[in-house]
Amino acid sequence: MTNEERILERLESLEEKISMMHSRAETMQDLQETVTPIVRDVMNNVMLKSFSDVQERCTLEDLGALSKRFMMSVRDLTWMMESLENIIELWRTCEPMIKPTFIASIEKFDELDQKGVFKALGALSDSMGNITQKYTPEEFGRMGTALVNMAGLLERLADADIENAKSVSPLGMVGQLHSKDSKQALGIMAELLSALGKSKNA
Repeated sequence: MTNEERILERLESLEEKISMMHSRAETMQDLQETVTPIVRDVMNNVMLKSFSDVQERCTLEDLGALSKRFMMSVRDLTWMMESLENIIELWRTCEPMIKPTFIASIEKFDELDQKGVFKALGALSDSMGNITQKYTPEEFGRMGTALVNMAGLLERLADADIENAKSVSPLGMVGQLHSKDSKQALGIMAELLSALGKSKNA
């Protein structure tokens, strides 16, 4: 076989293949032209008509807008799903530690409730409400100062040696009242009595 014959043979083979591909393309085109109206009819006559109630409130334009918004929100949805997975993973990790503590807390709260602690706290809250209605913030500040002073007096009383206190006669009492410390104590008592008297007359 000469070179010219071989070339002619290859050309004939290529021509047959091209003809076959063209025939298949025409077949696919025909198939597409045949199937497309059928699919469109299925969409219109079966799906949309089956949901006639929905069709009144949902058109193809609405579905298109929803699809567009969904595609534009893919990143946000992906981030949301990843965050949800992280939260679920965190919960799975913490649940074995939190669950016993939560159950113990419930049991402790139930025990406190049976002991009437919450009722006492409720009564205390009502009392605090009455106190806050009766006194101003400035008066609360003054009472805080008075509590600090009273704490100082109580701290001084802690130094008293009550267990080893000796009996004192009335004359001995008079003698002790002449000491510097006793005079200072009498001054404090007189100041407190004067303040109490003012409160009573207010």
